[in-house]
Amino acid sequence: MPDRVLAPIRRLTRVMGVVLLGVMISLPALQVVLREVIGRPFVGAEELARFMLICVVFVTLPYVVSSGGSIRMEEILAALPRWVQRPVRAIGAAVACAAFAIAAGSVAIATLRNLDN
Repeated sequence: MPDRVLAPIRRLTRVMGVVLLGVMISLPALQVVLREVIGRPFVGAEELARFMLICVVFVTLPYVVSSGGSIRMEEILAALPRWVQRPVRAIGAAVACAAFAIAAGSVAIATLRNLDN
């Protein structure tokens, strides 16, 4: 049931990630063409490409996690007794969510503060 509910969200994050990746790749190419062929550089293209990289990571992270594609070191967890594994997994998920929330908040604050530059 949860897979059926999450399928459209996974599809959306995958499509958004591909679009953002395309934009991220095309920005430096556009910068080179504008600077070398037309003689007018695209001011801020490098910063926008860096921002697109951040967007790609944060938009596709839910897709990667929900698809089970994230890298985990489970050897230590597998060595623990079975009754300890479940709470440790829950704590790990909670810590990962907290770290993601802190990182996302930091990126949002830094982006909003630097909109003037």
